[in-house]
Amino acid sequence: MQLTERLEPVQVEHRVSQIQIPTLVIHGSRDRITPVASSRNLAQLLPPSQLVVIEGAGHVPTITRPSEVVSAIEEFFTIV
Repeated sequence: MQLTERLEPVQVEHRVSQIQIPTLVIHGSRDRITPVASSRNLAQLLPPSQLVVIEGAGHVPTITRPSEVVSAIEEFFTIV
């Protein structure tokens, strides 16, 4: 908790326009560090993009829900 309190928010919105490729945004629905609204906003700024919210996952779904993350990535790359 102390580490979290010392972290400054990461602001990426000003650099989003530099991204010119389809982007997959993955977010855990139970993330207590970064709100899902941040990823929704990011996905809106990144057309074309896709937001996948992994239900029940926290801040690091790649660790806690790796199968669901892999499935989302595989599905995204079959679309793109």
